[in-house]
Amino acid sequence: MTISEDINYIEVTLDETVLKQLGYDVEYENKGKTNQNICLRKNGQDVTVLDIPATYNCDDKYYKITKIGISIFWGYSLLKSITIPSTITQIGHSAFWKCSSLTTVIIPESVTRIGDWAFSHCSSLTSITIPNSVTQIGDSAFRFCSSLVSVNIPESVTKIGNGIFSNCKSLTSVTIPNSVGQIGFSTFWKCSSLRSVNIPNGVTKIGKETFYHCRKLKNITIPNSVIEICDGAFSGCKALKNVTIPDSVKQIGENAFEDVSHIEYNGQATGFLFKNADVGDYVKFGNYPQMANGDSLPIEWLVLAKENNKILVISRYGLEARRFDSKLNDWKNSEIRQWLNADFYNKAFNANEKKLIRSSSISTTVYKGGFLGFGKKEELTDSDDYIFLLSKEEAEKYFANVEERKCKATEYAKVNGVLVADNGYSWWWLRSPSTNCNNYVYHVNYIGDICGIYSVFNDFVVARPALWINI
Repeated sequence: MTISEDINYIEVTLDETVLKQLGYDVEYENKGKTNQNICLRKNGQDVTVLDIPATYNCDDKYYKITKIGISIFWGYSLLKSITIPSTITQIGHSAFWKCSSLTTVIIPESVTRIGDWAFSHCSSLTSITIPNSVTQIGDSAFRFCSSLVSVNIPESVTKIGNGIFSNCKSLTSVTIPNSVGQIGFSTFWKCSSLRSVNIPNGVTKIGKETFYHCRKLKNITIPNSVIEICDGAFSGCKALKNVTIPDSVKQIGENAFEDVSHIEYNGQATGFLFKNADVGDYVKFGNYPQMANGDSLPIEWLVLAKENNKILVISRYGLEARRFDSKLNDWKNSEIRQWLNADFYNKAFNANEKKLIRSSSISTTVYKGGFLGFGKKEELTDSDDYIFLLSKEEAEKYFANVEERKCKATEYAKVNGVLVADNGYSWWWLRSPSTNCNNYVYHVNYIGDICGIYSVFNDFVVARPALWINI
């Protein structure tokens, strides 16, 4: 409709009053309740296609519709198509909430703002065109649009609202323009089909749980503009591999990369992954085979101590069945020390992860030439190790009781020979030699007791690596 410059229009918001002036019968299911749904009819027929006029005449007055009102079509499940005129500048909060039959929407160039929850729960909506005029997209605007496949966000938008596409389970790709400086929390929460998304150079903050459980997201590039990655930002993105965190990142939240394989760190970003870890917490670092079929998973580590700029961690689970040595209980020259600092070290950690692991000076007392306590005590010189086993004294110090010391083995360790007791727990090595014999070494048994009568030859005891991480 052509808008006449000779007419002084009264600007109105499309609401119940305007719909009635346009000849529609407006009724409500559950009126006055939180689940109130509109019912719209014209000439006795349910309305499925709605063409909103730009202007209209009523009682010799001329009106121009400039806004779509708050919750005006709330819960109207029969609406399939709507034409929005070029006079509209704002689409109100929850305007089309749960219009579950609405399939496509074309937003005209006149619209500057899309309100919170505007199209939320439009489960049949497959496509939407957002024009360059839009500068603000409200929180949860397209939440639970489970049929929406792809979206292009125009350059005019500078901020993406919280939860805007959360639970859009069919969404496979999103284009975010360079104009966006901040991505809100839960923006793509549980977008389980999302495979690719560009984070433009200009974004400084990736919000809390932004990509939470985007299970098919395989690749993402974090630009050098990003300063903060919030809690759980990429948590549960199990298909995501080889994420590189740039030097610009100064803060990384808790569980930001939970279940993500092979994170590469640069510069100062590294330590922030563990800055917030406290004694008793679990952190994930490195990868190692843990499934029965040999598939690798991020290694979980229990934080035992936090000192200055480092944390001491031990693997939560026993990772592999290994004998201590073929001859003696001498830690410095043992086979298990060699394996931990060579094969395991190279398999579990990439080059950038290795930069975080602190070389530690390990002192171990050894008993030689004796039996049943009648041995010669000898202090070995320190060994420099990246990966080590706890000593008897450390196991007593860092674990308060037998319950805390008990350890289960991974499925991978079980199929490769780890002995598992009836209570589901296994035996794990310590590095301290026993006084009883020069081929006996201390270990923790399946009930959490520390014992000294176990031969170094036993290959069904599990290795539980420990290390210091720089933070």
